Amino acid sequence: DHYLPELIARWTRRLRLRHVPLLSRPAPGWDGRIARVQHAAIEDHPDLRFVQVYAAGSPAMVNAARLLMTERHGLPGDAF
Repeated sequence: DHYLPELIARWTRRLRLRHVPLLSRPAPGWDGRIARVQHAAIEDHPDLRFVQVYAAGSPAMVNAARLLMTERHGLPGDAF
């Protein structure tokens, strides 16, 4: 289950956002996308030169995302 699905649906409609539910370690029966967030973002947007990334999570996860995005996919260091 995802947190506050009604709020997500409202934001998606009002702000013209695209919501892509994903899990990195889903339970059996999950029919959504399976990936880590940083890998899904890169799959959907491989050129990160002109974006800003805001990340939250464990220090190890955030550092891994920062390194992947800045060193391999063009994200400027000051944009993370």
